[in-house]
Amino acid sequence: MDIEFDYAIIGEDIKDGDIVSIADEGITTTYKGGDIGYIFKIETMDSRVKTVGVNKTSLKRMVASWTKNTESWIGKKCSVEV
Repeated sequence: MDIEFDYAIIGEDIKDGDIVSIADEGITTTYKGGDIGYIFKIETMDSRVKTVGVNKTSLKRMVASWTKNTESWIGKKCSVEV
């Protein structure tokens, strides 16, 4: 099954230092080669909902800040690092 996402474009939708809100609990996906990816919807600074992939390092920071329960992340604000 293919799922389409409206991914955020760096430099257009999101920029380094932007403050965004987490808009959903996210999903985990497995890429070819076995790498695990984490995909979340965010609300951008201009209130548009976009999709972003979060790397393992960023995910670890988010878990350390907020808990492992990603449902509780909805509405939390974070800074974009690109």
